[in-house]
Amino acid sequence: MSSQSPHDSQSSSTGSYYPTQDVDSQDIPASASGDDADIGSHDEELSDQDQATLDARPRSPAKYQERHESSIERSSSPAAIVESSGEEGDEDDGSDAASDTSSNTEIFQPALYADLAANIPVSGFAPLIDAAIQDDILTHHPYFNNMEDAEEEKERKLKFRRECIWTVCSMDQDVLREICGGNLAKAYIEANVQGSLCKGLDRLRERSHKQPSLYRRSLADSDGNPPSARQLSKVAEVLRVYLSRTPDDWQTAFDVDTMFDDDWDLTSSKRGQRRFTDVKGKYSKLRVRQLRMFLDALERRIDAAEDQDAPLLPPLCYIGYSINSVKRQAQHDKHTSQGNYLMSLVYGICCTFLDKTDWHLHSHVICVIGDPKQVTAGEMLCTRIGGGYSSDGTGFCIAPAGISASSARKLLRLHWEPFQEWVACNTDLEQQ
Repeated sequence: MSSQSPHDSQSSSTGSYYPTQDVDSQDIPASASGDDADIGSHDEELSDQDQATLDARPRSPAKYQERHESSIERSSSPAAIVESSGEEGDEDDGSDAASDTSSNTEIFQPALYADLAANIPVSGFAPLIDAAIQDDILTHHPYFNNMEDAEEEKERKLKFRRECIWTVCSMDQDVLREICGGNLAKAYIEANVQGSLCKGLDRLRERSHKQPSLYRRSLADSDGNPPSARQLSKVAEVLRVYLSRTPDDWQTAFDVDTMFDDDWDLTSSKRGQRRFTDVKGKYSKLRVRQLRMFLDALERRIDAAEDQDAPLLPPLCYIGYSINSVKRQAQHDKHTSQGNYLMSLVYGICCTFLDKTDWHLHSHVICVIGDPKQVTAGEMLCTRIGGGYSSDGTGFCIAPAGISASSARKLLRLHWEPFQEWVACNTDLEQQ
């Protein structure tokens, strides 16, 4: 686990690979772990067209609940993942989402995913995966776009289920349940260091030096408690001022833009320039739109909280894929352009503007990758069920998950064979 305060920095070295030696004992090839080592695709700047994929309107909560309850009833075992022919979602063409252009209801509903994860011993993994599929369809994820007819939709869904089986079957089931509406950071802290959850996560982190993996970062204090609704209301207030760009708000903007270092000109703030909303020195309407969408969703979560002083669950989080997750998380901790600007911005505001300052981005490797087909589907699944999307006000992931996995394609077959063997020997994959 790693965490960091605003002015700290962390460096990491790039591994090397020698084909004449045992692949399993070497770091990942340098050619596949360079600047794109993160391949946490949510960091990328999106075009206006791509951003529209995150702004779809979901069905009413009643219909959403009915769909998930139906999904639970239609499966009885983990094996149903590959046996299911996809009928669960064939009748759902997203027409409610398309017609409800004024709805502000978010897609992610933690209680539903928590129930689906809790029911895995009885109903298997299929209901959880099918729920993620339907939500990705409702938000027009590129993976499920351009399906010409019902038969192609059925085949695409079945393909996704099959690609997810490596992920869900190889993951620690306690970790999976904590991702689905729980609090993984707190569970890790409170678990006995010799307990299975701690030992399993520590082993995955160590392995992620040598093997591609999925990781999760959660915003919480040193005890694993996320900010309360009242505290996040203060964060939202600062963000609103930051976005206003009015002459009277330059001091707040300057304080925000110097959270991690002093390399920012005061006159730039007075002119209305902003470190986190400008790209290459120019005002980015896209980033401003992304931030406002996140803020709108976050404020709805805040308003709905019954106890304004209790930690608001689930914690704000980020899910990403990397060929070297330890190295990638060190890049995030530097809070530069190599990281996720929204995560850095919100985290920095918590550390700078809240009375309580011991905030951290708790990092955990949640799954190691054993097959290249697993990358896209695995990242999509964990981002969706874990509430990672910024448009839901629950996460920092901006772009659709899984749309970029170039480093996985750089790895040759001789690399993937020992990766598959490690997963088979060190996880519950074969038992599932």
